[in-house]
Amino acid sequence: PQDAVLIADGDNFLFPLSYLHNVEGRRPDVRLVLQGINELSSMTIHPDRQGIFFTHHQDLDSADVRQVPRGLVFRLIAARQEPPPLESWEDWRVPSAEDPSGQGELDFLARSLVGDYQLMKAIHYESVNPLLSLEAARANLAVAPDNPNNTINSGLLVERNGLLRLALSCYDKALDLDERSEVAKRHRQQVAERLGRSGSAEEIRQIVSGSVTAFEAERHDDARRALLQGLARFPASDRLRYNQAALAIMAGDYVSAGWGLLATLDLKANDELATRDIAELQKRLPR
Repeated sequence: PQDAVLIADGDNFLFPLSYLHNVEGRRPDVRLVLQGINELSSMTIHPDRQGIFFTHHQDLDSADVRQVPRGLVFRLIAARQEPPPLESWEDWRVPSAEDPSGQGELDFLARSLVGDYQLMKAIHYESVNPLLSLEAARANLAVAPDNPNNTINSGLLVERNGLLRLALSCYDKALDLDERSEVAKRHRQQVAERLGRSGSAEEIRQIVSGSVTAFEAERHDDARRALLQGLARFPASDRLRYNQAALAIMAGDYVSAGWGLLATLDLKANDELATRDIAELQKRLPR
C-alpha cells in the first residue's frame, strides 16, 4: 500500500529491488530499507497504522508484534491485531516463476529465486489449501534442488504440518549439499526422534477408543483433545493422524483435515481411506 515500508534482505532480493526503486523509479511512495546496504538507524514504527513489510520472515523475539504472509512478502502487525484478509494468489502471480520452462536454462541464482517464489506460494496456501501448499513446496524442491536453504525451508514447512518423512528427506538432502548446516542437523535429529515414536498397537487402540467414546457422548472437544495428546506422544502413528483428520472433517475444519490426511499418507503412502478422503476434500478447499 501507499506510504508503506519494505525491509529487504538477501542479495537475490536486495539488488533487484534497489535497481527497480532507485534506478527505474518504481514506487517512490514506498520507503525501501536495504539491510546490509543502508546505514540503518532506529525506526519508530506503528504497524497498526502503517504497512510494514519484510521480504523474509524474521525472528523478532517480541510478544507485541508478529509477521503474517501477504503474497510474496510478510507483513508486520500488532500481536492483538486481526490480520488483513488474505488476497487471491492471482494478485501476486508471476507467470515466468509459475512455469520457468520457457526461460531457457536458469543459473543458480535464478533457480533459487524461482524456488523462493514457490516457497512463498506454499506459505500463502498453508492456511488455505494444504494440497496447493504441498504442491508449491515440492515445486521449490524441484526447481532449486542444489540450494540447501530452499530445501531446508520446504522441510520446515512440511515438518510443522506433520509430514515427517518428507521433512526428513529435505534435511538429508540439505546436509548432502551443505554438511555444516546447523539448522538441518538440528531439525533432522528432531524429526528422526519423532519418527521413532509410533506407539504399540494397544497404546494406539486405547487412545482411539477414548476419542471415539468421547465423540459418541457428544464431547467433541474431549475427543479432539484425546487425539492431539496421543499425537504428542506418538507423532508417527498414521492411525492417529487419520482419526485427527476425520474429526476435523466432521467439524468443517478442512485445512486441518487436509494436513492430517497428507500426514497420514506421508507415513502410509497407500492408505486407502486417506486417499479417498483427499480426493473428496479437494472439492471443498478454496483455490
